Amino acid sequence: MTKSFKSIGEFVEYLERLPLTAEVTVSHGLHEATELVWEEARHAIGEYQDSAGPFKGWDNLSDATLNGWDAANGVHYPGKIELGFSPPDNPLLRTGELRDAIEFSVSHNEGVVGVPDRDVGNGTEEDPDRNVGDVAIEHEFGTRYMPARSFLGRSLYVKAKEVVGIIGHAVLLGLSGKPFEPFSRPPPKDDVPF
Repeated sequence: MTKSFKSIGEFVEYLERLPLTAEVTVSHGLHEATELVWEEARHAIGEYQDSAGPFKGWDNLSDATLNGWDAANGVHYPGKIELGFSPPDNPLLRTGELRDAIEFSVSHNEGVVGVPDRDVGNGTEEDPDRNVGDVAIEHEFGTRYMPARSFLGRSLYVKAKEVVGIIGHAVLLGLSGKPFEPFSRPPPKDDVPF
């Protein structure tokens, strides 16, 4: 559809409004795209994830995690089965605090999905208030005792084509002077290099 103007003044007014309209439209698209990644990250918690791009599929929970273990000093550490988790074989899901701590925010031209640096309960006797941000880092990158189970980086990778589609749609609408309208997400196109 071609836009026509009755006068040069009307055209100038349109051009003056365009940056604000485009900024608002792109911001709405960025919000929708960031929320999509946030939803994927939350859904990953508690379910085994297959490999995706550079992110390795999640290993099964270890026997020690499920059944507990006795430390060299004689202290018994109960596993998920002994602690009554049902089902016990749900990776990264213990109390739901990690899943519930995943947040997203959108500012000017940036969308962020992550876990805040905040203390939560249900740690150990020695450390009753665990930092949920530290827990997220341990799971995202692994430790010497536990394999990496990426839920943040993997979520962005899995949703990258949809994110590009949403933001691209918002940019095109913004440049045409139209407001952002959420749309049913099109299937990803194979020409996006992700």
